[in-house]
Amino acid sequence: MTNSYDQYKQNLVSALRTKEEKKLHGAFLLKGDVSGIQNYIFNVPSEGAARLLKARSFLLQAITHLCIQKILENVNGQVLVNSGGSFFINLNSEINELDTLKAEINKPLLKEGLYISISQASLNQGWQYALNTIRNNEEIEKFRKYNNIPSIFEPEDVLIKDLSDEIAVIKTWKNFAKNLSIAYGFNILQKEEYSHNLKISDKSIFIWNWELSLVENEQNCQHPFNQENPNNFIIKEMPIWTEDNPYFKAFQQNDEEVIKWENELLSKQKQRTSTLDDFPAGPSLILNELIDLDHLSLQAQRRTGTNKLGVLKLDVDNLGSLFRYQLPTYQQFRKASEALSYFFGPYLKEIWEEKYKDDILIIYAGGDDCFALGGWDMIFDFAERIHEEFISFSEKHLTLSASLLILDSTYPIIRIGKEAEDLLDKAKSSPGKNAINVFGEVFSWENFKMAAKIKNKLKEYIIDKGESKSILQTIRLSVRGYQAIENGIKNKNSINIQKVWNLKWFLLRKVSDLNKQAFNEDIVSKYHQAVIDALVNKKFTNALIYPMAARWTELLIRNKQPLPFNKTTFNYGTEQ
Repeated sequence: MTNSYDQYKQNLVSALRTKEEKKLHGAFLLKGDVSGIQNYIFNVPSEGAARLLKARSFLLQAITHLCIQKILENVNGQVLVNSGGSFFINLNSEINELDTLKAEINKPLLKEGLYISISQASLNQGWQYALNTIRNNEEIEKFRKYNNIPSIFEPEDVLIKDLSDEIAVIKTWKNFAKNLSIAYGFNILQKEEYSHNLKISDKSIFIWNWELSLVENEQNCQHPFNQENPNNFIIKEMPIWTEDNPYFKAFQQNDEEVIKWENELLSKQKQRTSTLDDFPAGPSLILNELIDLDHLSLQAQRRTGTNKLGVLKLDVDNLGSLFRYQLPTYQQFRKASEALSYFFGPYLKEIWEEKYKDDILIIYAGGDDCFALGGWDMIFDFAERIHEEFISFSEKHLTLSASLLILDSTYPIIRIGKEAEDLLDKAKSSPGKNAINVFGEVFSWENFKMAAKIKNKLKEYIIDKGESKSILQTIRLSVRGYQAIENGIKNKNSINIQKVWNLKWFLLRKVSDLNKQAFNEDIVSKYHQAVIDALVNKKFTNALIYPMAARWTELLIRNKQPLPFNKTTFNYGTEQ
């Protein structure tokens, strides 16, 4: 861990514990907030989606940078925070024609389904008063976003675009993503010409009279990507093919299974979008090229036997009320904002680079949230790692909620964002939040980690100790017996001993005699401890963690061969 980590962690805890009051120099506070982000990012075709998602995510970050420059054309101010689609500026004076400025800024954005709400308030009565005034203005603006832009409803000349136009646009997005992956940073320049539309080229984004252009090297670069400032940090890295990637190595060595998958994938890609790309004659993996979503799931298949994508969406719980009630001063707000931006920026990048850079694509991260796609098994691991790191970073003062999905790589991209958001909402609707939605069910993080431990043990018994995979079905069905015991505790505050023994027999009936005692200690004891916690501490475990762990194990070992059955070692006996 770096000195930056320790400093930002200390700042976060200090902001949450200690009130600091220091007056800002400027007279007004302005806030900008982008809406329509998720729909915009995920409104892309499935073919080549990885590049398109990353490019559109970066574009939204770029727009906040350009919008700030547009606002500061005619007024002096200091940028306080710029992260996660929101920004705050300390203005020296009030913007008199704010409605006119908002209309100018939003007219080209509304054509893309985006909107930036912009509100300002006097700081004469303090930071908290200004913040509350801005929040009230934002609530009103939600219903008036078109008021100052009547021309948005006027008919425009419609050009009928042919397929070649669509292909050209998609190729531009892909080229931009490729250039983004190798860029050193970016420059922002004011232009003499003016654009009433959002324009993107292979290396630049142009809107209003401002342009952001990618820069390939350090020379004359205004905004390096790797700078430590969390307010300007952007995770632009993507998984790429490297020589030490196991899948790439297997392809180079003409591994029979991998070559078969590559031929099948090439055939499917040609059928899906035969007009959108120039496909090679045969399978081709190119060094330093982006690993697409199809291959992220194929890499998972090679590890586990399950060809699936994982989807992770998570964000910090109760952040709105935290900023409103627990961080009453600007100093506290700034420290907390920068600390969270550091965690979901530079530090998240460190975590990703340690273990996940070949298998996970971070679509966006910053401010207080993260959205990632990748091989399903690595996404599960990534979710647990981020949670552990965040709880340590915030010293348990803050919590996270998340949604975790497993999908086919061919699943429509346009639906992924909405589904992940809906499942996250269910996790956040649970008492106390601090939960994760997995397989459509909500679990506490404690239960999720318990399921992970059970999964590891089940895998060990099947792969290393030769137990039958049928024990997974036994675990899945055990939920009925466990729920019956818990219901007795809830309704009668007592335990039905016979049901406990029946559950134990049910769980052990298909386990070999050699492993029965160990299986009882490693797996069955978890049920017994949960029953005791329910009776003594009134702490009820979600019974679905057991079938969740079994399902997790099943997906993880599809291509694993258990040790061969040895009659001299194992005595399975007869089923009762």
